[in-house]
Amino acid sequence: MDGVINKIFLDLLSKKVCEDDFKIWLKSLAIVEHTEKNVTLKTGGSFHLKKIEESFIPMITQALVECLDVKDVQNLKIHFVVNEKEPISNEGSSLKSEIPKISSASKSEKSTGHHSPQTQGKDFLIDYLNFDRYVCSDFNRVAYELAKRVIDKIGQINPYYIYSSVGLGKTHILHAIGNHLKNKFPFLNILYTTPTQFVDDYSKSLIQKTTHAFRIKYRSVDVLLLDDIQFFIGKEKSCEEFFHLFNEIYTPNKQMVFCSDRMPSELGGIDERLKSRLTSCVISEIEPMKEVDKIKILDFYLKENRLSLAPRLYDFVISALPNDVRIITGIVKSLVVYEDIYGEALSIDILKKNLKQLSKSPEHISYNPNKILESVCRYGKISIEELRSSKRDKATSFYRQIAMHLLREKLNLSFSDIGHLLGGKNPSSVHIATTKFVEKLKNDAQLELMLDKILKA
Repeated sequence: MDGVINKIFLDLLSKKVCEDDFKIWLKSLAIVEHTEKNVTLKTGGSFHLKKIEESFIPMITQALVECLDVKDVQNLKIHFVVNEKEPISNEGSSLKSEIPKISSASKSEKSTGHHSPQTQGKDFLIDYLNFDRYVCSDFNRVAYELAKRVIDKIGQINPYYIYSSVGLGKTHILHAIGNHLKNKFPFLNILYTTPTQFVDDYSKSLIQKTTHAFRIKYRSVDVLLLDDIQFFIGKEKSCEEFFHLFNEIYTPNKQMVFCSDRMPSELGGIDERLKSRLTSCVISEIEPMKEVDKIKILDFYLKENRLSLAPRLYDFVISALPNDVRIITGIVKSLVVYEDIYGEALSIDILKKNLKQLSKSPEHISYNPNKILESVCRYGKISIEELRSSKRDKATSFYRQIAMHLLREKLNLSFSDIGHLLGGKNPSSVHIATTKFVEKLKNDAQLELMLDKILKA
């Protein structure tokens, strides 16, 4: 086979793995022959082949796709020969298992030496949340650029941790990463999930005595996208299980991306070993939006929906945009409907009456969970760690109760969500605390004034 092609192949492959792995396991690889749908590689020996099958198939396939300009990646089959011998087998079928494995070959693969890239059957990715529809602006530029590096070279930015207040596009980035990699490398086993789903899966595996299958499912993943990692707070057993999963997946050949509403150091109530792992991630923050960011997002979705507003309506909408990408997209959807109904008769009064999202109310614009907690701590001169701790002194308990009330009153969060935000408190305890606080408010005008001051702090 052409030495130039082999040189290009090895050069591409060397950039997809760490230097030691390349020198020890992959440097001796060579392309023996290739057709449109089949590639035969020569390797140094059976010992090398076993390691390659277990750890490097995704990276080898990526390098071959780029080197040979493979069009039909999904049907590409890779064969191996050892020490110039005939292929171990030229028969074999594509993997059809319920849980695809890429970096750990199945028994049928090991016996045949044949590999066929597969698309993950159920990755829970939302197709329309992709990079084409992700609006990059100053507030999210760093997070966006790092995400692009993740998709350019798997494992280069690993693990990657994104945090921000609610509604600023963290979930969109996760799905965009997953969708891009799925389309570019359909053989990768990609999974988008949440702590809630992980806990449910783990609990079911304990009840049904299928923990081995549970661990295979998660540890066979090549790209793990975990949203709202803060909801592991208070889930001790599941946290420990995820800690072991983290260690299994944390290799140069795999990728993990996490999202949260807070920095890893602020994740009170989770396994300290897991918190330590998360603090070692590459971390980026999506900052609150400025006016120019909101306008850029509004313009993008107006153009996408082919909607052109009259100048007076456009100016009104801009003047009341919230700090939440999801709400802005919801506003545009509503505008499309109202424009269809009212046409030229659409007015500012109609928008005021029907588009409650444009109201300058605290529920939609001024507050988010982090801001409320920070305001309470600033006013009470206590730390967020104390607020989320199990301390029960009078001052800490009082301000914790205020925080619970405000999260419930201003954001309408569930008792379970409030408990998660405050270090894994029991939902029933949150319910009791907020109920008692409401009773206090009925008979204490000064307390109401204090709440106003806290919200302005």
